[in-house]
Amino acid sequence: MTPAYSMETPYRALSGGEKDLVGAFHCVGGPSVFYGGASLRFRAADFEPHPEIAGDSRAEWPYRYPEIEAWYGEAERVIGVAGEPGGDPTEPYHSTPYPQLPGALAPASRLIAQSARRLGLHPSRLPLAFNHGRGDGRAPCAACPTCDGFACAIGAKNDL
Repeated sequence: MTPAYSMETPYRALSGGEKDLVGAFHCVGGPSVFYGGASLRFRAADFEPHPEIAGDSRAEWPYRYPEIEAWYGEAERVIGVAGEPGGDPTEPYHSTPYPQLPGALAPASRLIAQSARRLGLHPSRLPLAFNHGRGDGRAPCAACPTCDGFACAIGAKNDL
């Protein structure tokens, strides 16, 4: 174990651990180093207080989705989100399109999407903060298999 490993706030391991309680790692950069790129907007309903969560506290957001919707668009522009508007039936209103279209789906992902549609489901693409050739000086995504667990080696994913 290193000094970055802490048992200060342990987690209970239900399976797969060597012990019943395991610690956490704290490193420079935190989880954003391992960011998978998913850049979802909160839904309008997420800004409404839910009685089961807020209880009698009267806790609620100081604003609603329409008030900050344009800021979502600006953030997506700055980090270069690639997405397909309208694919997700739960997606909230967008006043601006995503800055770029997503890259091609992998063959396995295409098969999963086709199978889901045959079952009457509505698969949709996640908006991702990956460069797919936007021309902003970053290398375009090379579709390597390391996105979910590592920082991008070529700088195409908007991570640290």
